[in-house]
Amino acid sequence: LLYTHQQGDSAVMAGSGETYDFNAVDSTRARVGARLSKDYSTRATAYVGTAYEYEFDGEPTATVKGFSTLAPSIKGGSGMLELGYSLKPKAANDPTIDLSLQGWLGKKEGFTTNVNFMWKF
Repeated sequence: LLYTHQQGDSAVMAGSGETYDFNAVDSTRARVGARLSKDYSTRATAYVGTAYEYEFDGEPTATVKGFSTLAPSIKGGSGMLELGYSLKPKAANDPTIDLSLQGWLGKKEGFTTNVNFMWKF
């Protein structure tokens, strides 16, 4: 279960001087998935994963000149496929490096890349 709060803000359009007011957005999502990994050595692991995510709410709203803009709904389901590679530390103080690529279909569409460095001491 994932919860996100995005604070509202205002922006002024260059040239026209119109002010856009964006309201705060609260998002609640549930995600279930699985990951299969294969160790290629004591330090290297590749993995593939899949997940399904459902957005329960999260409708952003905005106003300009006191009028409401269209509010796109992000409510609905999305599927995700992930490919990744993790390199574990050689020595105790070396970082773990994790690289991954995620592709999304459904309500969310597109690609996400992640690069994570983790030091344990």
